[in-house]
Amino acid sequence: MSGLRSRLLELVQEDFPIDARPYRCLAERLGTTEDDVLAELRGMWDEGLLRDLSPVLSPRALGSVTTLCCLRVPPERVEETAALVSAYEEVTHNYERDHEWNLWFALVAASRARIDTILREIEQATGLGPVRDLPARRVFKLRAVFRMEER
Repeated sequence: MSGLRSRLLELVQEDFPIDARPYRCLAERLGTTEDDVLAELRGMWDEGLLRDLSPVLSPRALGSVTTLCCLRVPPERVEETAALVSAYEEVTHNYERDHEWNLWFALVAASRARIDTILREIEQATGLGPVRDLPARRVFKLRAVFRMEER
């Protein structure tokens, strides 16, 4: 991996500029041009090295309410139930686990009342019994930064 590429990857992970021209700011820090930065990022995207370049926002800091939920779903109804759950715009993702409570999903909503409404609707629509609601009591966030060593 080139020196420019590795330094660029570290910068976009740790100190992405909030600016009308963020790629120009990155280029200035790296001693190159905005076109070079964009070409490197496009190249990494095309090669499958880069799969996303987006902010990680804190829902709580934005005034939203979050919770993790799970539901017991018979294997033959997992696809159907996952589709029903995913139809709510407040559901960020869902996944199947090998457990009695096998369909898990995360919710981010404007209020606790909205979360309660969604959970009641899911319970009524599926007829599968209660949705287990597991709001975080404490938030633990790991900061994952991948160091790019030149080889």
